[in-house]
Amino acid sequence: MSEDSNVRFYFKGPPNQLESEAAVVLPMKGGVPVPELEFGNQRHALRLLQSGSDEPARSLRLELPSDTSPGTIEATVHFGGKSYPATIVVEELSRIVTEPRSVSLSCLPGSRPATTVRVTNAGNIRQQLEPQQTILMRHADAISRGVRKAFKNTSGDLISRMIVLGEELSSEPIREVRFDIKADSNELAAGDQQSVEIGAEIPRDIDRSVSWKGSLVLFRQAINVTLDM
Repeated sequence: MSEDSNVRFYFKGPPNQLESEAAVVLPMKGGVPVPELEFGNQRHALRLLQSGSDEPARSLRLELPSDTSPGTIEATVHFGGKSYPATIVVEELSRIVTEPRSVSLSCLPGSRPATTVRVTNAGNIRQQLEPQQTILMRHADAISRGVRKAFKNTSGDLISRMIVLGEELSSEPIREVRFDIKADSNELAAGDQQSVEIGAEIPRDIDRSVSWKGSLVLFRQAINVTLDM
């Protein structure tokens, strides 16, 4: 297979969505072999992207494992009996997956409820946990009430309605609630997972006639928390 060093493909993006402009004409008609990219001992099929069904591909897409470290990789694209040099610039991917995606704590004023979630670092950078957080919590239906008033009972453009929504939320009761977050490690490497315990210190004078809702941050990922009184 001959190599054309005058043409170079340049892929850039997060590891699961790297894209390069087509440096050569890549026909899309049937029988054309799928282009491949090779580096080290790895070989990956490339996806051809086009504007129309009868037009040549305008770009190529490469998907690497999500935990591929950020950095530059020199590679080779194989297509149509020829080889072309390629440069891959892998950017940072911050992606945290929690199971479940939101949590509810059954509690009473003055109690210390806790629950456990499973956290996976599905990105390619190390993430840090903030073990103590104090967050503002509102009545669980505060946002839906504000949206109803701003978008159903208010005339005007979107900006005017968003102003009304902000005013509604600012008039809602809020409470500060402290959360303690415990894990085996406060760092989570790319591809790793661990169990995380979420515990709350419920104020003794909190209104127990309603549920409260807010958002915690686990390894830079927001997770909704509901206090069911």
